[in-house]
Order: sequence, then C-alpha cells, then structure tokens
Amino acid sequence: IMPIELLIIPKVEVRKELTESIRQKGVLKPPVIVPMPSGKYTVTQGKHRVVSAVELGLTEIECIVDEVQDAVEQDVELLTDNILRQRNYGDEAQAVERLLKSGLSEADICQRLGGVSLTVIKELMRLKRSMAPKAFKAVKEGKVGRAVALKLSRLGHAAQIDVVKEEKITVKDADAALRVQKDKQFNALYDLVIPSISPDEETALKVEALAQKLSGESRTTLINAAAIIRMGQ
Repeated sequence: IMPIELLIIPKVEVRKELTESIRQKGVLKPPVIVPMPSGKYTVTQGKHRVVSAVELGLTEIECIVDEVQDAVEQDVELLTDNILRQRNYGDEAQAVERLLKSGLSEADICQRLGGVSLTVIKELMRLKRSMAPKAFKAVKEGKVGRAVALKLSRLGHAAQIDVVKEEKITVKDADAALRVQKDKQFNALYDLVIPSISPDEETALKVEALAQKLSGESRTTLINAAAIIRMGQ
C-alpha cells in the first residue's frame, strides 16, 4: 500500500467510467511504480487508475514497485530536472545516450520528458559523439558551458583538448580556435593542385547539402571537398 502523496501524479484526463468502477469495486489491478532519487515514485503503468483514485479522494493505493526500470526512470528524472534548466550539458548528453542504449528512441525520450524538442535531443547526441573524451570531461565538470561546448564540438579532437587546457574557457577562446582551424583548412585547399577536376557547381552544392546533415570531422571533410570541386583545381 502506497500513500498517494508519494506518487508523482501523472497528467492524464480523468476517465469517468474508470472512476465510477473504482468507486464501486476498488482498484482491481495495482498500478506499477518506479522509485526516484527524490523519494517519490513515478507511475509507469496504470496512470488513469491513479488519477481516478485522486479524484475519489483516496489517500492510499496498492502498487507494484518495479526496480528493473529504476535506472531508466532516474535518467528521465535527471533530464526533466536539468535539460530545461541547462544546468549540466554533459550529464544531459550522457543520460540521453544511456536512454537510447536502453531501447528508447529519440521520439520516446521527447515524449517521456514532456515538451523537450527532438532538436535538443539530437543536439545532445551530436555533442556526445563529436567531442574528445578530455573535452567532454570538461563539460561534465562544468568547466565548459553549453555555448562553448557546441563550438568546441566543431573542432578536431586535438584542438578541443588544447582549448580545455586553459583555466578559464570562454566563447572567445572557442571562436579563436575555430578561426585558426578554418584558416588552416583554406590554406591547405589553396596548396592543392588536382588537374583532373573541372569546376562543377552542381556537384559542389550536392556535397555541401550532404555536409549539413553531418557534424564534426565528417562535415568538415565534405565542406572541404565541395570547395575543391568548386575551384576545379
């Protein structure tokens, strides 16, 4: 028997027929709940039964505690608390990665978090996949905020590590590193001589379009290739 005050009340509509059935017969099938770090419990199955019990003024309800889903629900709670407040970008990225590995899809995660857009989830995964471990550690430790982390993720791993070596990291530091990387890339392009390639604007645009769907070093490589095709060198 669980006190209803310890349950995180789900946001679902009250079903009149179910409420009347519980009034007459009681809760025939106990809802399934999962313990949270806060000491409360999340309802994973039987949300309408819980809402009906609240509607009827019940103070206790028989529940089944599911320990198996505990880890998943803790990550969902972490994201619910953090992602909307942007408190620790590294923790959020790792939580999303764990949820994906647990079998949830990106759309499932958005639904569980209630209101978080798919763009935010994809952004977190791009960050986790494109950052060097040492640079990502700086994000986890709070040394690097969201704005700087996103800029660092566009750098190569060696450049990321050089930036996070600084005691205090700012957006200006990340922008400076990006400018250095861009200058090196263009200098390398101008040094290339490839007589067999003729200027081809159409192909260059197609390569650039594909690059926009990628991130990190893969994106940089395709952008460079498009520039080479366009110059016809």
